[in-house]
Amino acid sequence: QTLWAIGNIVGDGAVLRDVALNLDVLPTVVACITAPVTTTTLQRNAAWVLHNLVRWKPAVSGDVLYGIQPAVVHALSTSNDGIVLEDVCWCVNHLMDAGHELNERVGVFVENGVLPLLLDLLKHEDHKVVNPVMRCLGSVVLSTHVQAIMDLDFPRYLADVLHICNTKMGSDADGGTYLTKIAREFIEYVDLMRE
Repeated sequence: QTLWAIGNIVGDGAVLRDVALNLDVLPTVVACITAPVTTTTLQRNAAWVLHNLVRWKPAVSGDVLYGIQPAVVHALSTSNDGIVLEDVCWCVNHLMDAGHELNERVGVFVENGVLPLLLDLLKHEDHKVVNPVMRCLGSVVLSTHVQAIMDLDFPRYLADVLHICNTKMGSDADGGTYLTKIAREFIEYVDLMRE
């Protein structure tokens, strides 16, 4: 219930989010996800709180970006729960989406091994998980870290992305937008490599 209350408070905007972060709630929320013994309900609530902590503008500081990494890596590599994965993937998306800091922020996720975990989630059965994953991958492709995703054989995943957009997302404009962005940037990258 405490996590739920914190999530509601930080969900009201950046000012209350910053107050909560200054009161050092992040380590406790991260621990609720990374603890060796936890429940799905606790992880769901903690993932929702993380999502609420990072979704407001201005973007959270680099300290928060680094502090969240253990929870992100743990959840993406161990959780099978669609609700946990959805909130954690949206968290990653919001953390990457920081305008002029895009390259630096994407780099943190590259360094922490998050990209292969995101690519694996392209095969997830729930489009509510896949949608934020595609947004994250769009940010990576638009960053200076595009080679990192190419090193993971990203073209091999493009068929999955097309299948997802055609079958799982239906008329979801957001998914189609990011597929278009990913495809455009990928084609530009391949053309650049040919030169």
